[in-house]
This record gives sequence, structure tokens and C-alpha cells, in this order.
Amino acid sequence: MCFFGEVWWLVGGYAVLIGGYAVLIGGYAVLVGGYAVLIGGYAVLIGGYAVLVGGYAVLIGGYAVLVGGYAVLIGGYAVLIGGYAVLVGGYAVLIGGYAVL
Repeated sequence: MCFFGEVWWLVGGYAVLIGGYAVLIGGYAVLVGGYAVLIGGYAVLIGGYAVLVGGYAVLIGGYAVLVGGYAVLIGGYAVLIGGYAVLVGGYAVLIGGYAVL
């Protein structure tokens, strides 16, 4: 009877040992999962900064287009003023022609 008690104690010891390894493996799995979550958090953070930088780039590009639009507008006014100058010069030449005539 004592022999069977020792066998059951040995079996129980191995069961506890196997359970300990299972807990250890589970702990490593949780640790690896924690690192994965940490890495995912850094990835989301980096993605957030990338979106922020991209947003500023779009904002700067929009201002550049706006400034370019004003430059084209100013250039259009310059061409318009130049056209009036040529028109006035044409009238001056016409008047000079009549004067010579």
C-alpha cells in the first residue's frame, strides 16, 4: 500500500512540474504578446507622426498653390496694364501720324 502511495506522490509531483512548465510557457506567451502590443503601440505612434507630417506637407502645399495663384493673378494684372500701355502707345503713334499728315 505504501508503494502505491509513493507512486501517486511521484505522479503528482510530475503533474505539478508539468503544470509549472505550462505556466512558464504561458508567461513567456504573455511576455511576447506584451512586446507585440508595445511594438504595435510604437507603430501606431509612428503612423500618427507620419500623418501629422503629411498633414503639414499638404498644408504647406496648399499655401504654395495659394501663393502661386496670387502670383498668376498679379502677373495677369501686369499683362493687363502692359496691354493698356501698348494701346495708349498705339493711340500716340496714330495721333503722331495724323500730326505728320
